[in-house]
Amino acid sequence: GKLGYSEKDGQGTFKFFPWKFQEADKPRNFALVTLRVGQEPDARYSENGNFWAKVRAALGFGKDAEGNWKPSWWFTVKGFARDGDETIPATLGALGKVDLLTISGRLTYEVYNDKGYTGLIASKVEETAEE
Repeated sequence: GKLGYSEKDGQGTFKFFPWKFQEADKPRNFALVTLRVGQEPDARYSENGNFWAKVRAALGFGKDAEGNWKPSWWFTVKGFARDGDETIPATLGALGKVDLLTISGRLTYEVYNDKGYTGLIASKVEETAEE
């Protein structure tokens, strides 16, 4: 589908416009999005010795009819080493600010210091070339 953004009465809302539905026995949580990195990534080993990385990245919605930029939807993207494979956190950790990347993974929502954050747990990360 397509994600969108609209404002009504000064209140911004993210919208989803699906174009394909797939029936399933149980609900699934899967997203495939191309984002732009907004800050340098943080990659490190946990106290238990597991490698992980996180980065803040945004999904832009372009400009409105007046030519003003619409607000972006910001994600905290996290990737963890699995079964000794450090590919996902290593890829996230190697990104630079303003790089484009395509991520598939599970959407999450976290609350930290009384603020809610949209997150994405990466299952696959691909650096995307600028067009």
